[in-house]
Amino acid sequence: MNVFSRSLSPASATVVVLTAMVGYGFNPLFARWIYAFGLSPEISVVYRYGLPALLMLPFVTSIRNQTRESLMAFCGGLSMGLGALGYFKALSVLPVSVCVLIFFTYPLFTIIFGRIFFGVRIQVPHMISAFLILCGCALTLGPSKDVTGELWTAVAWCFLAPVGVTSIILLFSLKLKTMNPLSSTAFMLLGNTVIGLQALFWLDGFSWIPDNPKAYWPLIGTGLITALIPHLLFIWASPVAGPAKTAICGSAEFLTSLFSGWFILHEPILWNEISAAILILVALLISVRLSKVTPEKGLKP
Repeated sequence: MNVFSRSLSPASATVVVLTAMVGYGFNPLFARWIYAFGLSPEISVVYRYGLPALLMLPFVTSIRNQTRESLMAFCGGLSMGLGALGYFKALSVLPVSVCVLIFFTYPLFTIIFGRIFFGVRIQVPHMISAFLILCGCALTLGPSKDVTGELWTAVAWCFLAPVGVTSIILLFSLKLKTMNPLSSTAFMLLGNTVIGLQALFWLDGFSWIPDNPKAYWPLIGTGLITALIPHLLFIWASPVAGPAKTAICGSAEFLTSLFSGWFILHEPILWNEISAAILILVALLISVRLSKVTPEKGLKP
C-alpha cells in the first residue's frame, strides 16, 4: 500500500476504483467524437497517451536505479500501444459493441500467455472463463451482419488490443511489483506514445493540429478523462480496495463502453451482442481468481 492510499477506507477506495473504470470505459465514445472531426486513429493514440506521458515525465528518473524494470515497462507500453492502435482503427469502422466485446477477451489471452511465458497454473475457473469468452466471441462475430468483407481486417486489428493489455497485466503483476507504479506508468505511456507517433509519421499528409479548434476538446478529454485521471485514481485506490473488488469493478469499464455505444451513440442493440456481453461479463467476474495465481515453481519466463 502506498502512502497516498492510507487515507482511504475500503469502501471509499472501491468507489474510487469504480470511478476510474467508468473513465476508462468512455474511451470508445471519445474516439468516435474525435473521428467526427475527420481525425485519424493515429492522432487519437498520440493524444490519448502522449498528453499523459508528458505530465508523467518527472517519474522516469527511476531508470537510473531500476533500468531493467523501466525498460520492461517501456516495452510493455510498446505492445499496448500497438494494441491501442489496432483498437482505435477498429473503432473507426466497426460498431462500438463489436470492438468492446473483442477487447474484453483479454482474460483469455492472459490465461494462455500467462501459462506459456510465466508458468501460471491454469485452474478450473480459468478454463470456464476461457470457454465463456470463446462462446462470446462466436456470438459476437458469427451471426453479425455488420461485419462483412474488408471489415474482417478491422476485426484482426482489434484483436491486437487484448493482446497488448495482456502484456501489461502480466508484466505489471509478475515482473514489476517492486517498481514505483507512477514510474512504471510513465514508461508504459512513453511506449504507447512512441507507437502512436510512428504510425502518425507514416500517414500521408499527417498533421498535429486539427483544422477545427473544437476538436481539441475530445483530444484533450481522451488523454485526461479516459487515460491519465482514471489511472492515477486506480493507482491511488486499488491497493486499499484489494484485487478481488478491483477486478469486479473492472466490469464497470466493460458496461460503460457497451452502454455508450448503445445509448449515447445510438447504435443498434443486437441479441447476439447482448448474449455475448452476458457471457463475457460472467467470464470477467470468474477471472477475479486470476489475481491470486502465482507462477509455478521451477518454471521461468
